[in-house]
Amino acid sequence: MPPKNTRGSEPGRPPAGVYKRAWSYLAPYWRTELLVLACMLVASALAQVWPLCLKWIIDISIEHHDLRSLTWFTLIGIATALAAGLIGSVEGYWSGCVTEGVIRD
Repeated sequence: MPPKNTRGSEPGRPPAGVYKRAWSYLAPYWRTELLVLACMLVASALAQVWPLCLKWIIDISIEHHDLRSLTWFTLIGIATALAAGLIGSVEGYWSGCVTEGVIRD
């Protein structure tokens, strides 16, 4: 039998006012959170490049025995993986700063 809900909200939902209270802690950091969100979006977009490079390597470079395109597609894939890793590190740093700031406040 599930525990009785004594806070007056629907089961499985947080009590009224929780989101407002959480926002009051996060409001001073909204610009940093936008930076974190932008980093997530860019890193996600860059993560899509490597599978595309693999497709090009298979469909173009190997099929046509083109060593030059193989080199370029490989370098593009490696560069985007490195860029995504760097952006992920920046995102983790700024996210950690926000978390520590909220805890400190």
